[in-house]
Amino acid sequence: MYPGEEGPVESIRLEVLQEAMQDLRALQLLESLVGRERVLELIEEGLEGVGQLGDQGGFGRRRLSGGGDL
Repeated sequence: MYPGEEGPVESIRLEVLQEAMQDLRALQLLESLVGRERVLELIEEGLEGVGQLGDQGGFGRRRLSGGGDL
């Protein structure tokens, strides 16, 4: 937290931590519905092509679209 003109402002680190915790809870829920193996398959599919400059391998689009093929 940092002081701001209109009160406290969250740090980027805190925002990233909150998003990570939301992702973890979502993956745990998904695992309870479709099983661990399917969740791991979806994660692997989402990571294809990651590491190439300018390419997210569809991962960002899948997350924003609410899962698509889930």
